[in-house]
Amino acid sequence: MLKKRILILSLTGLSILLGQEQHDHHDEHGHHNELSIALGVTPGHDNENSKIGIHVHYIKGVGNHSPYGLGISLETIFDKHKHNSVGLVGLYRFERGFTIAYIPGLLFVEHENDNEMQFVQHLELCYEFELKQFHLGPQFDIGIEKDGFHYSFGIHLGVDF
Repeated sequence: MLKKRILILSLTGLSILLGQEQHDHHDEHGHHNELSIALGVTPGHDNENSKIGIHVHYIKGVGNHSPYGLGISLETIFDKHKHNSVGLVGLYRFERGFTIAYIPGLLFVEHENDNEMQFVQHLELCYEFELKQFHLGPQFDIGIEKDGFHYSFGIHLGVDF
């Protein structure tokens, strides 16, 4: 039942984002280079209590007038399995501050002193309130891995340079 709710929430968010009009967002706010961090809560990851998760991104805008960005991402969930991932980011900025990012990558986990590497995918939705080169807002993230998925709700803080 929980998986259905998350799927419905994700599809609803995507339909809202995809219905937005476009404008020249990059000229107004830069977004040529962005360094951002997202701090969030990951409920019930690996049947544990809620854990803190952190994402760090570097995004390079594609061209001067494009809403697209490419970059790298690091994620850590502070749990007993030492959940760490690294990935490549593909990002799109919608009008009115909405952002969606897809991040395929590698997940590194530890199970009973045995290290494992596996493929992982993340989908991140964010709404940004902008003040000059700084942006801040809520973020929702879904991570899909071999043993299931996790999600987190948190706050996004970024700076453009």
